Amino acid sequence: MSSPSSLPASASASGRVASALAELNESQARRVRVTCEYIDRMLVDVERVLALPGTPTLFPRYTPDIPPETRAHLETAIAAIRASMQRALAGVHAPTEDLIPASREFPRRN
Repeated sequence: MSSPSSLPASASASGRVASALAELNESQARRVRVTCEYIDRMLVDVERVLALPGTPTLFPRYTPDIPPETRAHLETAIAAIRASMQRALAGVHAPTEDLIPASREFPRRN
C-alpha cells in the first residue's frame, strides 16, 4: 500500500478533499449543493452566449464573435466542471429538491 507522500500532489489533495467532503453535516452539504446550483446557473448563461448564432431575436445583446475552436474548448471545460460538481455532490450526499413542472412557467389564461 502506498503512503500519501508517495502519491502525486493532485491525487493526495483530491483524497483529502473527498475525505473532508464526506464528513459534512446536513447544513454544510446543503450549502455545497446551493453553491453548485449557482455555478451551474452561471454555466447556463455562458452556454446561452455560446449558442447565439442560432438564436432568433429582434434585439440581440451580443454579436457572435467567438471562434469555433474557442467555443469547443469552452463547451469541453463546462462539461468537465459539471462532472466535477456532480462527483462532489454525490460525495456529500447533498439533498435534492423537488422539480417544478415546466408548465408552471407559463401562466394559464381562463
